[in-house]
Amino acid sequence: MSGSAIRRHKTPEEWRTLLERQERSGLSQREFCRREGISLSSFAQRRRESRNRDSAFVELSPPAESSPADRSATSDHKNPWSVEVHLPDGSVLRFHG
Repeated sequence: MSGSAIRRHKTPEEWRTLLERQERSGLSQREFCRREGISLSSFAQRRRESRNRDSAFVELSPPAESSPADRSATSDHKNPWSVEVHLPDGSVLRFHG
Protein backbone atom coordinates (compact mmCIF):
# COMPACT_ATOMS: atom_id res chain seq x y z
CA MET A 1 0.00 0.00 0.00
CA SER A 2 2.51 2.57 -1.02
CA GLY A 3 1.37 6.20 -0.71
CA SER A 4 -2.25 5.47 0.21
CA ALA A 5 -3.87 6.43 3.47
CA ILE A 6 -5.78 3.87 5.48
CA ARG A 7 -9.37 4.98 6.03
CA ARG A 8 -10.95 4.26 9.38
CA HIS A 9 -14.61 4.73 10.18
CA LYS A 10 -15.28 7.22 12.94
CA THR A 11 -17.29 6.23 15.97
CA PRO A 12 -20.50 8.09 16.82
CA GLU A 13 -18.62 9.76 19.69
CA GLU A 14 -15.88 10.95 17.32
CA TRP A 15 -18.50 12.45 14.97
CA ARG A 16 -20.27 14.12 17.91
CA THR A 17 -16.95 15.67 18.97
CA LEU A 18 -16.23 16.87 15.42
CA LEU A 19 -19.71 18.41 15.11
CA GLU A 20 -19.27 20.24 18.42
CA ARG A 21 -15.77 21.44 17.48
CA GLN A 22 -16.99 22.81 14.16
CA GLU A 23 -19.79 24.76 15.84
CA ARG A 24 -17.36 26.28 18.36
CA SER A 25 -14.69 26.98 15.74
CA GLY A 26 -16.51 29.75 13.90
CA LEU A 27 -15.37 28.15 10.64
CA SER A 28 -17.69 27.22 7.82
CA GLN A 29 -18.35 23.51 7.43
CA ARG A 30 -16.32 23.52 4.22
CA GLU A 31 -13.26 25.15 5.83
CA PHE A 32 -13.49 22.99 8.98
CA CYS A 33 -13.67 19.78 6.90
CA ARG A 34 -10.75 20.88 4.72
CA ARG A 35 -8.60 21.55 7.81
CA GLU A 36 -9.62 18.25 9.43
CA GLY A 37 -9.19 16.24 6.24
CA ILE A 38 -12.74 14.91 6.25
CA SER A 39 -15.34 14.78 3.53
CA LEU A 40 -17.81 17.68 3.55
CA SER A 41 -20.60 15.38 2.37
CA SER A 42 -19.94 12.90 5.21
CA PHE A 43 -19.81 15.75 7.71
CA ALA A 44 -23.10 17.22 6.44
CA GLN A 45 -24.76 13.79 6.55
CA ARG A 46 -23.66 13.22 10.16
CA ARG A 47 -24.88 16.70 11.08
CA ARG A 48 -28.33 15.99 9.58
CA GLU A 49 -28.50 12.63 11.37
CA SER A 50 -27.52 14.25 14.65
CA ARG A 51 -30.19 16.93 14.34
CA ASN A 52 -32.86 14.37 13.46
CA ARG A 53 -31.87 12.25 16.44
CA ASP A 54 -31.86 15.24 18.77
CA SER A 55 -35.34 16.42 17.82
CA ALA A 56 -38.13 14.75 19.71
CA PHE A 57 -41.82 15.31 20.20
CA VAL A 58 -43.06 15.80 23.70
CA GLU A 59 -46.74 15.60 24.50
CA LEU A 60 -47.88 18.31 26.89
CA SER A 61 -50.93 17.78 29.07
CA PRO A 62 -52.66 20.34 31.24
CA PRO A 63 -52.11 19.93 34.97
CA ALA A 64 -54.70 18.20 37.13
CA GLU A 65 -57.79 20.25 37.93
CA SER A 66 -56.84 23.01 40.34
CA SER A 67 -58.69 23.76 43.56
CA PRO A 68 -61.11 26.72 43.82
CA ALA A 69 -58.52 28.57 45.94
CA ASP A 70 -55.89 28.12 43.20
CA ARG A 71 -58.32 29.32 40.55
CA SER A 72 -59.21 32.45 42.51
CA ALA A 73 -55.52 33.39 42.59
CA THR A 74 -55.42 33.63 38.79
CA SER A 75 -56.88 36.58 36.95
CA ASP A 76 -58.31 34.45 34.12
CA HIS A 77 -60.44 31.56 35.41
CA LYS A 78 -60.77 30.11 31.91
CA ASN A 79 -57.00 29.74 31.43
CA PRO A 80 -55.58 28.33 34.67
CA TRP A 81 -52.35 27.04 33.10
CA SER A 82 -49.67 28.05 30.64
CA VAL A 83 -46.44 26.60 29.29
CA GLU A 84 -43.40 28.43 27.91
CA VAL A 85 -40.89 26.67 25.68
CA HIS A 86 -37.57 28.48 25.20
CA LEU A 87 -35.87 27.47 21.94
CA PRO A 88 -32.10 27.53 21.33
CA ASP A 89 -32.43 30.43 18.88
CA GLY A 90 -33.99 32.60 21.60
CA SER A 91 -37.59 32.19 20.44
CA VAL A 92 -40.23 31.54 23.08
CA LEU A 93 -43.41 29.57 22.45
CA ARG A 94 -46.27 30.22 24.88
CA PHE A 95 -49.25 27.90 25.27
CA HIS A 96 -52.31 28.64 27.38
CA GLY A 97 -55.13 26.31 28.13
